[in-house]
Amino acid sequence: MYAATNGHDEIVNTLLSYDAAVDVSDEEGLTALMWAAFLGRNSVVVSLLENKADVNATDRFARTALIHAATNGHAEVASTLIEYNAAVNHQDVVGWTALIYTAVNGHSEAAISLLENNASVDVQDNEGFTALMEAASLNQLEEVSTLLEYEATVDIENDKGETVLDIADREGHQKIGQLLRQRQPLPQY
Repeated sequence: MYAATNGHDEIVNTLLSYDAAVDVSDEEGLTALMWAAFLGRNSVVVSLLENKADVNATDRFARTALIHAATNGHAEVASTLIEYNAAVNHQDVVGWTALIYTAVNGHSEAAISLLENNASVDVQDNEGFTALMEAASLNQLEEVSTLLEYEATVDIENDKGETVLDIADREGHQKIGQLLRQRQPLPQY
């Protein structure tokens, strides 16, 4: 795991050639693949995946390597994991997907990579929040714009009955509020 986290490709490949166990985890349940994804070490990710690392293994919070890559905006790593059949819409213990993590952390490039690979834009977490709601609550204007370009629904309500516009208004995020008002569905009569 140390070699994977520190990007020592040659050592990783040597260990793998001696049939090192690829899915051993630490006390938090993180595998070498998760650490490499979290740190953006794409060449290590590829080596581990080529040696049958479980792309959808989860840590103690049910986070996958894809979620770890998305959290830090590693779009190239995310794309690699998706090529190896990472579950794009997997939800962790709080219901967050890789896309929600990109929205919260302002990683548009990684978000686009996920969306281009069938990430569901409107998945709701355990409290009914979507990636769009999370981005709006944190004033992530670029993320909100990206999610709207991929047709995020603006009238979904969370468990408190709030829409994304309600959240943006409550938080005082005027530019996001203006952008959302342009996307509001017309009232039905």
